[in-house]
Amino acid sequence: MTSNEIIRDDLVEYEVLSILYAKGLSKSIVDILRTTDATIELRLRKLLSSDVKGVFDSKQWKRLLLFFDNLSKERKKVWKKAEKTFLKELALLSVLSVEEFDRIVRKALPVVITRSVPTKDLLESIVSNRLVQGRTALEWVGRLSENDIARMRASIQSGIASGLSTDQIINSIFGTNYAGGQIESVVKTVVSGVVNQSRQEYLKENSDIFGKEQFVAVLDSRTTILCASLDGKIYDAGEGPVPPLHMNCRSTRVPYFDGSALSDRPANTAVEKELLSDFCENNGLRHVSSREKLPHSYKKRYDAYRKKEIASRIGTVPARTTYSEWLRKRSVAFQNEVLGKTRAELFRKGKIDLARFVDSFGNVITLDKLSIR
Repeated sequence: MTSNEIIRDDLVEYEVLSILYAKGLSKSIVDILRTTDATIELRLRKLLSSDVKGVFDSKQWKRLLLFFDNLSKERKKVWKKAEKTFLKELALLSVLSVEEFDRIVRKALPVVITRSVPTKDLLESIVSNRLVQGRTALEWVGRLSENDIARMRASIQSGIASGLSTDQIINSIFGTNYAGGQIESVVKTVVSGVVNQSRQEYLKENSDIFGKEQFVAVLDSRTTILCASLDGKIYDAGEGPVPPLHMNCRSTRVPYFDGSALSDRPANTAVEKELLSDFCENNGLRHVSSREKLPHSYKKRYDAYRKKEIASRIGTVPARTTYSEWLRKRSVAFQNEVLGKTRAELFRKGKIDLARFVDSFGNVITLDKLSIR
């Protein structure tokens, strides 16, 4: 595989792991919110103990309004705890995602690159200042909090008006219609925004190295027309659309290197040693430890050979691929982590359809696992 292909595949893998991480983070937020459920349920049962059937007198309405006021205060308080966890995780993610991006690129390229890494303060400021789908991370939490409180109030009011039992009303609030789905959608989108915008800061700091980027979309039946139409397109670094382009967007951008532009840079130690060995063997020379020890008449020939080989190893623009094709090339351990062991075995045997893959994420992943894999 060429460097460009390795970088693309590894960064797409990181994008998939980011989705799993976001799923786990959204679950942590829901778990924090759940800590108030028992208290709210107890107060609601007490409020509805008179077995009201849709008609409230003035005293009961006052009690209901007081309940709503306390519900709002209680829920806002627990959302503040969730907000703190969310923002702290995103700040860590902004730094760790750039560290991983840097590691992936340096490991894949056969040449030495001198690069600058954005400061921790700059990366963490992305979380508080940058917009993801029109809102900052803090504003998204505020929106979720408002929607959550409004959802609870609406469930109680409509339940009373419809003559539902207390158990039915409570189930409508804390059962399968809990706000977890909306929370997960927002968390996935914001996580994608932090990862992609943090990378853009890294590219900006190293514009002398990163000239081009390729838009990469997960190609399956869930891919939006917008992302599918952009898949494979090449943009100047920092120009063009940067994911997420919509809620639950799974697209990303990966750097694309022109092999000929980097071929004059020094090769890393392992590659230089390998190239020297191959050149000597192909030309019937004894093996040497450095270019300087080659016979004078062979040095320019070696330089041309080295330049051609490095350009070839870096490669051209990676070809488009489907998600299923890409996943088949990943490790068994990665397939197991993403699909679950049983489904992964079926996938390897060709007995599972990945058309609805995104809904099939069965595992969650922590930030520790997501970083420096």
